[in-house]
Amino acid sequence: MTRALPLLLCLIASPAQAKAGPEAVESGVPALDPRDETPIVAKAVAKPVAAETAGAWSQQPGQVVLDKVEKAGAWWLAAHGEGPLQDGFVRGRIAFDGKDAAGLAVRAKVERIDKLTFFHGYVVGPSKGRLEIRRVQGGASTTLAAGATVGCKSTCSLEIAVWMVGPHLAAQFFDGETLKPLGSLVASDAALPSGLFGVRHQGGQPMACRGLWVRKANTPLPPRAGALGRMRYLAVPAGQLAVLDDLDTKVVSRSESEAIVQTGSAGKEAVLRRLPEAREVFADEPLSFRDASFRAAAAKPVVPTPTGFVTDASYKDPAMTEALLRAYAQRFPKVAQLVEIGKSRQGRSIWALKLHHGGQPEDAVPQVLINGAHHGVELAALEFAIDGCAYLAEHAETDPEVSDWLQRLTVWCVPLVNPDGNHLYVHVSKHGGRKNGRDTDGNGRPDPTDGVDLNRNYPYRWHTLGEGASHSDPRRAWYRGPRAGSEPETQTMLRLADDRRFLTSVSFHTQANAILVPYTIPQAPDPEPNEAWSIAEAMAQRAGPQVNGRHFTVKRRLYPVDGVDQDWHRAAHGTSAFLVEGTLTNPGMERLRKMVVATRGTWMGLLQRTLAGPGLWGRVRDSQGRPVSAEIRVRQVATKDGERWTSRCQDGRFGRMLPATGSFDVDVVGADGKTLATQKVEVGSAGLAQVELTIAGAQPATSCSRADLCAVDSLCAAETGSCAVAGPARFCRIDGRCVARGSQSPAGRCNPDRDPWTWSST
Repeated sequence: MTRALPLLLCLIASPAQAKAGPEAVESGVPALDPRDETPIVAKAVAKPVAAETAGAWSQQPGQVVLDKVEKAGAWWLAAHGEGPLQDGFVRGRIAFDGKDAAGLAVRAKVERIDKLTFFHGYVVGPSKGRLEIRRVQGGASTTLAAGATVGCKSTCSLEIAVWMVGPHLAAQFFDGETLKPLGSLVASDAALPSGLFGVRHQGGQPMACRGLWVRKANTPLPPRAGALGRMRYLAVPAGQLAVLDDLDTKVVSRSESEAIVQTGSAGKEAVLRRLPEAREVFADEPLSFRDASFRAAAAKPVVPTPTGFVTDASYKDPAMTEALLRAYAQRFPKVAQLVEIGKSRQGRSIWALKLHHGGQPEDAVPQVLINGAHHGVELAALEFAIDGCAYLAEHAETDPEVSDWLQRLTVWCVPLVNPDGNHLYVHVSKHGGRKNGRDTDGNGRPDPTDGVDLNRNYPYRWHTLGEGASHSDPRRAWYRGPRAGSEPETQTMLRLADDRRFLTSVSFHTQANAILVPYTIPQAPDPEPNEAWSIAEAMAQRAGPQVNGRHFTVKRRLYPVDGVDQDWHRAAHGTSAFLVEGTLTNPGMERLRKMVVATRGTWMGLLQRTLAGPGLWGRVRDSQGRPVSAEIRVRQVATKDGERWTSRCQDGRFGRMLPATGSFDVDVVGADGKTLATQKVEVGSAGLAQVELTIAGAQPATSCSRADLCAVDSLCAAETGSCAVAGPARFCRIDGRCVARGSQSPAGRCNPDRDPWTWSST
């Protein structure tokens, strides 16, 4: 059964309660959301509702009162735009004299014959002190289902929910004051298929109905966040916390004006009834609620230290990450530059800290990439990368080794590749954050199951291993996306690498205590010989023992996976790229700091080996001294998967790590496969061997070595003979053609920050 159900709520109270005034909040029973209901009788409904009645009823704001009882019974049936109802959901809160029979009436109608009036319908409520579902047809009453006895001697208060689907009726009963579950009933009866809804009373004491709500079948839900799990969170005025002292609530966050309290679904109802100004926060225990150190750090600006800034006070969200990177760029302007390299799907900036210090221009030296948090939930991965940024900036002029690195290399540090996932995990739900912010279910809100796994979205051999390595189901954690490179975050990293052509790279994740080398896909043949393994071993050796007492293990893979970043860097540009799986996922602050310090050796080992070699660093120009972008081959290293590793478009520079020292033949290869220039290079153990190559004729510039692996921007730049540029996206590629950002069409606008492959409505 997939049909949505209507909803009805009614509260019946004694006249004494009615005179005391209606309850302050139109809340519902636990686990049901009153925002999904249409109010019929409620404080929010100012005008009286037309009704089919028997007995003397009066309507007051937020309630309907039976002023005079009738021996034959009384009823109030709403005549409104939603009725009559067939399938529906009924929800009610009633208070009544314990000796009377009262309840919700559903699928009801009134029959008049001459001067006689007859009630026909189902009544859900107590009769002779026992909870029942009854069919009433004129003077005949048939009990269809009976349950627990209501344990009250005078005034009783109940809350009732009734579901109607075809011939089936299901009811749940709650204590109207404490919301304690009292029982449930199920009945099947096809005698009365549809009708009105309201209240029916049989007894000797007056009563009042304080609310009536309905949800009609097949009514779509509005887009909004929903709660997950057992816990509920409410924002309440800080000055009124004492009102909740006797309730099962816990203060998890507090400011001068507002506090966040944690409770269960029943506690939520109790809070709402006492504090009508309280509002539910749909958070489900995100980090910001669970972690006091985070809340304390987030409330402060970046804290300076004698050498830099505090980086280990807590885990970080996108705002804290940006503030810290910005602070380092401002404090160390000779070393660090803050660069916005792109936007996330939800519009958050993706930041890089570019680090270089010394006499050589930053573009004239090899480029290295440090990145973290492709998976936003892996907070420790962000900390590993932040540590790299901070350590290099702080020690650039005091540590000879760091000074040498930053004089002879340019390091790009991107600590938070996935800011949307990080924000979701930190501020919305502990059940989400691995994936990015794509609204995969189209409901207009970020849900924990939404998003694309960015480290299954890279173009190299995307979706080649089937459902065992990545998933086509958007609800799955490893959802690969609708196409290779579909996500703006992925495109951001592709653009950066297409522009910089990184010599080496490390991407941080958690938790496996391993360093993974490309290619991770079993069917992908590695270059032969493969230098990556020995570099990874050097990284593990420099890192030393981890917090679990073990060293990093060098592996090709942990499990089947495709579409990952280190494979793409290798295939697209020949980068010696590695994925470091930290030992633990999101431990406490004390263990985190130990883990960060222990993991620091991985990126240090990579920088050390990058400069120590063996490897090549060179440039290709034509006879006029102009840069040439062309394929560079090293004859002694065989590539076996169609790789075309080209020199950089803007300056003709290229780099290559090598498996060993020795004599190597370096060729410049044209688009037709012919060798344009060659040079024999002796590569020793004293660092990167310098190579200068010159070709006789002009060669068209291109920033895209293989169209199936390039960023959209790089592909579009190549088509116009220009170069890739790291930074905000400039193009979409729709139906096989390049479209400039902001271009309009009848189908929408090019917005590559939303989707580089389709027209966007925003």
